[in-house]
Amino acid sequence: MRESLYRSLKGQLVLYLILAITLLAITLIGTGFALAEPPPPPLSRVVAPDVNKLGLLDCTGPSLSPASCGAQYPGFPITKPAQKETLIAFGKALFWDMQAGSDGVQSCASCHFHAGADHRVMNQKNPGLNRVSGTQIQIKNALNPNQLAPNPDTTFTGGGTNYHLTASDFPLSFDIAASAKPNFGNNDVISSQGVNAGTFNGLSGGRFEDGTYLNIDPNGFNLALFGPTVRRVPPRNSPSAIGAIFNLRNFWDGRANLFFNGVNPFGMLDPRVRVTVADQEGGSYTQSQLPLMIPFSSLASQAVGPPGSDFEMSLSGRNLQHIGQKLLAPGVQPLDRQRVASTDSVLGSYVDTDGRGLNKPYAEFIKDAFQEKFWKIDAAGTNLTLMQNNFALFFGLAVQAYEATLIPDQTPLDALLATLNQTTQPNAASANPIERGLAVFLSGRASCSACHIGAETTSASVGHLIGFGNPAAPIVAGAPVPRVALAERMVMGDGSKAAYDTGFYNIGVRPTADDLSIFNRFGQVPFSFGMLAQEILRGNPAVAPVYNLLLSGNLKLPTAPDNLVPLPFAITVACAPGGRGQALGVVNGNGCRPLNTNEEIAIRGSFKTPGLRNLKFTGPYMHNGSLKNIHEVVNFYDIGGRFNMAFNPDNCKTNNKNCRIGQVDFDAEISARGFSPLEISDLVALMQDGMTDPRVARDSAPFDHPQLCLPHGHNQDGTTALKNLPEVGAAGHTNDILTFEQMLSGVSGEHDLSQDCDMTPLPNVN
Repeated sequence: MRESLYRSLKGQLVLYLILAITLLAITLIGTGFALAEPPPPPLSRVVAPDVNKLGLLDCTGPSLSPASCGAQYPGFPITKPAQKETLIAFGKALFWDMQAGSDGVQSCASCHFHAGADHRVMNQKNPGLNRVSGTQIQIKNALNPNQLAPNPDTTFTGGGTNYHLTASDFPLSFDIAASAKPNFGNNDVISSQGVNAGTFNGLSGGRFEDGTYLNIDPNGFNLALFGPTVRRVPPRNSPSAIGAIFNLRNFWDGRANLFFNGVNPFGMLDPRVRVTVADQEGGSYTQSQLPLMIPFSSLASQAVGPPGSDFEMSLSGRNLQHIGQKLLAPGVQPLDRQRVASTDSVLGSYVDTDGRGLNKPYAEFIKDAFQEKFWKIDAAGTNLTLMQNNFALFFGLAVQAYEATLIPDQTPLDALLATLNQTTQPNAASANPIERGLAVFLSGRASCSACHIGAETTSASVGHLIGFGNPAAPIVAGAPVPRVALAERMVMGDGSKAAYDTGFYNIGVRPTADDLSIFNRFGQVPFSFGMLAQEILRGNPAVAPVYNLLLSGNLKLPTAPDNLVPLPFAITVACAPGGRGQALGVVNGNGCRPLNTNEEIAIRGSFKTPGLRNLKFTGPYMHNGSLKNIHEVVNFYDIGGRFNMAFNPDNCKTNNKNCRIGQVDFDAEISARGFSPLEISDLVALMQDGMTDPRVARDSAPFDHPQLCLPHGHNQDGTTALKNLPEVGAAGHTNDILTFEQMLSGVSGEHDLSQDCDMTPLPNVN
């Protein structure tokens, strides 16, 4: 009896102790003293997942041999051994070459020239073309975007095409004050001007291609302000290309797949596409079709998107084969008429004698860098048809190889992180505002690091989602276990439990109807991995090719830099911590249950979490470019997002039942924080100064570049105002480049675009 009573009292004491600890934890969390995330390692300790650097493309990497490489990765080898530097030089030339645009002006770098982003202030507005129709309830209940009608906004707010932005235009979408009532407000987007609207009629044999131009945008608004048309502007802001090699998927909506198929951005979502190879039989060559799925190559997938986009670089109907035909034509000089510094860290040895363009044709770069089977047809190698046909393969892999060198790992934050480890927290009372800012950033109260994870400062990274490249580190008691999965479950802002694509969140920048983002499709195949898994479970015939590809085992990812033995790719699901200390989706403590067909996938209006490095120079901010400086960014999070769970413009009653929908699929981590003025100042210092690589700030190697003539609005006669971005060598500039806010204020300095382009003879272009 006494022993039974003792056991009962002991059990009650244990229960009370657990309850007391739980209440204490809740109290600490509520007062801002939740356990902090451990500090990440410096970025230099994270291995960049570039297949060229790993040796996968030429089968010379660790744990690989030419004999086994082709069996492990079908289609390999692709490049030739010892040609990595050639591939990088080829990619840098392509990235900065203005001839890649159908107008002979627009290059990849035209939207990524300034710390990898774009800080221009003229002709940079889109009226909101991604908008759809639907109430909050209809959007939440939609299983695919085809159930919602497109409803593009074609009316600009506060200045339209060719508008000159000013500081007073920002914040673009709303009053940043916490007391301001939510409203639909201004849904214009600040993005990057591209090409003139028109249809591709064919190559002209010169720099500018033949086209039929439109006075009215295909979406219906007027472009003819001056007679000739102004340039189109895409409906999302340009993210930075610097550090993008760490992203598992690229573009804001993740459509640039982690596998590159050698043809288009969609990778494994479009497994039917093929590249052409030449097979030698005796003394002759025959052609066959080869499927490619190149891992860790989202940047290659991304690179082949804009060149064919009628918003960005091309007249409608023009593709990478046309671009190959143009750039590979006899007599075409890479970077023709563009100045290149003799001290350029990559291209210096290729500069032509007059300091303009390169002395090596693009065809020679291809022959030197790539296996003959992808470009050679006859023994003499004079026929370029196959080379033109596979130009997307060459373009994507070369640009990726170049962008993989743009790693900003020399920031003050990295120096600080090198002094810390997983058991040493930053000093919240330090005299250094960057260290104090890091303490706030990692705190449970701020929750910044819940989405901006690790040295890459994004949960959408290869390291976080796949595990590849993450430095080994002990897990501290009480610290969260790293989550490695493509999809995850969590409690949403409305209290529901749902799965979502890890690294993609709806944080309330705009109402969900303005841009569905990753809740979109390539044909009938979802961009979302979570929705793709459900479509496979439902037996949707549209995704059967993707499912068969998954079953084939031909989708493989290397496991670690020193062990490239591949593992089959799988769509895995993780379980985020849920209520009462339990993980969502756990079945009898045995891990995370698979997705089911009826489970909600909460991805509507969710965008890829961007990395935060060099944020000082990558404004305007957010996917719609609505914020002009980092202070506005911190304030946005401090008030808990602008279009959050309190935002509910619809009459949210159905069948006399109150519904909890505010912002659809809203991330529960976004809530009012109540930062003090010092905490806000310290967070700004961390992101503005602590995360900026001084080499990026001054365009020094590897961030140096050739000259560009940049479209910057239009002259009164309707011609494009071409402004000069001078070439810079490895040593970089003496002074920092300008911020977006300085550009708005008309400050003079590096990258102020105040000088007309000196690239003559280059006729005025529309």
